[in-house]
Amino acid sequence: MRSMTAYGRAQSAPLHGIRWLVEIQSVNRKMLDFQIYLPKEFFHWEIELRRMIALHVERGQITLRISLKQEGEQLAIKGLKALKSHWEGIALELGYPTSSINLSFLLAQMGQLPLEQLADSEAELRAHLDKTIEAALADFKRMKEIEGSNLATDLKLRLQLIGKELHEIEKEEKGIVDKFLLKLKERIGDAFASVPDTEERLFREVAMYAEKADISEEITRLRSHLQQFEETLSIREKSIGRTLDFLTQEMQREVGTIGAKAAGLAISKRALWMKAELEKIREQVQNIE
Repeated sequence: MRSMTAYGRAQSAPLHGIRWLVEIQSVNRKMLDFQIYLPKEFFHWEIELRRMIALHVERGQITLRISLKQEGEQLAIKGLKALKSHWEGIALELGYPTSSINLSFLLAQMGQLPLEQLADSEAELRAHLDKTIEAALADFKRMKEIEGSNLATDLKLRLQLIGKELHEIEKEEKGIVDKFLLKLKERIGDAFASVPDTEERLFREVAMYAEKADISEEITRLRSHLQQFEETLSIREKSIGRTLDFLTQEMQREVGTIGAKAAGLAISKRALWMKAELEKIREQVQNIE
């Protein structure tokens, strides 16, 4: 199981004095969405980078930040040579002597040279970037799995607690009808002792009460949902968040019905506690991919 909240980072080895820095961050989102920040010289790579990341992520708001650092004397020399060639070409095209392209002029232009000209080719830069992205993705996915494992541990504990409460409710529910019959007989007392068919009326009233207060079906369905939820936590799939979200909603529905039909204060209290616990589970599930 993987969390949707994660962060990964990688920095490339130098290439002609250039280093890529890649940061990938994600937060929970129902669908897959991207925010990509690139140096303006490489905006045309954005669609390809989206596809690359989408192979590894199913859901979430993904923020990809890519920056290019220039460093070292070697880069400065390479940059000046590229600038000299660039401006000499322009001077010749405009009919000016190349002698006007001196060192002071070139130093003033430093920083104006497109970054992609600092490598031998754009393809070389892109291949270097892809390796860096792969390293950042590995770091990113590792954190997703660690966070997912922590979430799974917490969810399993909460499922066990809910299961114990459900078992107690089931025990309480079995004695509800008998308690109701006893209270009804106590209320009637001697006042209706001489009325014909009193016993039959009693049992008819008890039968109607038992039908209204019966929560056996809800208990069975809730137990089934708890089992499915726990089994889903162990499924080795990229994305299980939607399934867990659906099961949580179904469990909340069953607990709500149990609380509404509860015939005793003890069951009502337990149903209220389970409802609060399921709300915590629902919040946790929102972070699962």
